[in-house]
Amino acid sequence: DVDHIDQVTDDTLMEESGKMIFLMDLLKRLRDEGHQTLVFSQSRQILNIIERLLKNRHFKTLRIDGTVTHLLEREKRINLFQQNKDYSVFLLTTQVGGVGLTLTAATRVVIFDPSWNPATDAQAVDRVYRIGQKENVVVYRLITCGTVEEKIYRRQENNHQGSPRHCLLNWSKGGISPNANEQRTIHVTQNIRYALNTCLLYTSDAADDLLCV
Repeated sequence: DVDHIDQVTDDTLMEESGKMIFLMDLLKRLRDEGHQTLVFSQSRQILNIIERLLKNRHFKTLRIDGTVTHLLEREKRINLFQQNKDYSVFLLTTQVGGVGLTLTAATRVVIFDPSWNPATDAQAVDRVYRIGQKENVVVYRLITCGTVEEKIYRRQENNHQGSPRHCLLNWSKGGISPNANEQRTIHVTQNIRYALNTCLLYTSDAADDLLCV
């Protein structure tokens, strides 16, 4: 119950979501490598959970969602992120991310949950592809295979070709996702840390489309 989330321990929150475990390890690795990362979710409640877990792990974070309506406050947070590398994670709702924000300090983007509308995710990712971006950008989509998330992603791919380089972090308890035979596949079903290390190794080698199952 998201209304009583304060009564739930961090360990319980992590145990309820393999994707959340993966995300925490991924963001720690990216911070250690000196990257600034945008994390997008469609849900403010999900951002509340991510923000709490990150703060308890001593991450410096910033956030913009639909409740931040004053233009000056938005600009203040954007400028802090752009000018201070100590802020390693910027949390945003996907819808807000598509509205006139420039966040070229980020070199990594995580889409925690896909949108039915591929243009919504694309507009969010475009926050880092603005004038002034000099670094290579890697986008991570966290997809739970065998669920509606995978169906959303497949439909997006059918309707939107030529998207930026992505690393698909596909959470699964086992087995290969349908139609994965044409993609570069790494079999990781048990050890999350091994999966994280493997994905990051391959993204550093400029893999175009990586599926972890």
